[in-house]
Amino acid sequence: MSEQKHVLFFYDNNKWSNSLVTYLSLLKQRGYKLTALLLSPEGPLSLHLRQLGIPVITYSPSFKNRLVKYIVLPLILTWIVKRLKTDVVHSHTQKPNFIAVLSRFFHRARIIAFRHHFRPKGIHFSMGEYIMDKIINLLAPVIAVPAMAVKNGITKWENVYPSKIAVVPYIYDFSLYPLPDPLKVKALKERYSAKLLLIMVSRLIWLKRPLLVFKVARHLIEKGLDIKLIVMGDGPLKSQLAEWIQKNGLQNRIFLLGFKTEIMNYMAAADMLVSASMTDASNSSAKEMALLEKLVAVPSYVGDFAEYIIDEWNGFLLPANNVPAKLKEVIEKVYSNPQAYTHLGKRLKQTVIKRFDARNADYIIRIHEKLIEA
Repeated sequence: MSEQKHVLFFYDNNKWSNSLVTYLSLLKQRGYKLTALLLSPEGPLSLHLRQLGIPVITYSPSFKNRLVKYIVLPLILTWIVKRLKTDVVHSHTQKPNFIAVLSRFFHRARIIAFRHHFRPKGIHFSMGEYIMDKIINLLAPVIAVPAMAVKNGITKWENVYPSKIAVVPYIYDFSLYPLPDPLKVKALKERYSAKLLLIMVSRLIWLKRPLLVFKVARHLIEKGLDIKLIVMGDGPLKSQLAEWIQKNGLQNRIFLLGFKTEIMNYMAAADMLVSASMTDASNSSAKEMALLEKLVAVPSYVGDFAEYIIDEWNGFLLPANNVPAKLKEVIEKVYSNPQAYTHLGKRLKQTVIKRFDARNADYIIRIHEKLIEA
């Protein structure tokens, strides 16, 4: 590896992310020159990267005309690439990927477009998102994805050549996660006291199917189960979901808590993570619950869940053809005899640390290096 290889990390968010911070830190340790370009105001991610000694450029574009925006931003990126003498642009998420592939005609830096989603059959995104993905797929020399299921989905439903797609799992420094505060956890347990406290961590969009989970909870509550559900996340469905909760008289059972920074305290207070999402790349919430030796009930058909979770061995997998019935069954089983399933959480922790922790998963950073050096 040339010590002078310069990588520009290009992202449109400034929220702290363990996996992003971890792999950038590891690349820096291996001698790469790094700069981060964030299409966002200053925030936790830029602060952390600067603490690691990684220069950060934050830029918040305010174009009213979308056409002008996607003409100007590739030119701005090109200017930055040339000014920094960048060798590789490592873009993440749809908008940076789109800008990066459009800029490739004006500079010689290698583009690696990291996609964190795909469009399953029958799932309709907006026409704008559809066109952007089409252009990214066409123009990106290499597309990185975090799980084999995402690669298979892009290959099958978006007709991208498999040879163009590299599977690069997320990598984590789990020591960066704060330990739960026992006093705060105790207070949360008291505030949301129930025999079984469920947690859902998700954007409130229809693809995550929060209402399906709510209806399962309502059914079990009506059967007499003492369960509660706390929901972490925001999104366009929040007001609609709040209205549904109110209409069904579940305001003391289902709680929309929005985005919380101290999520590990809430996870420590909960008993099981539940999800009915139709799309995920490599969900971090399940791994965070694993660190706490908690139970998870997640879809078998999205992201990398089925790559490291074995049904009823270290978690619960929900089949694509019958999510509501299986989720009801799982919750009732755990509710009836929670002690019978505590070993699943312990096994999940062992699995996650072995597979994703930076101390054990050097193979992941080697995949990053191989893409950069290609």
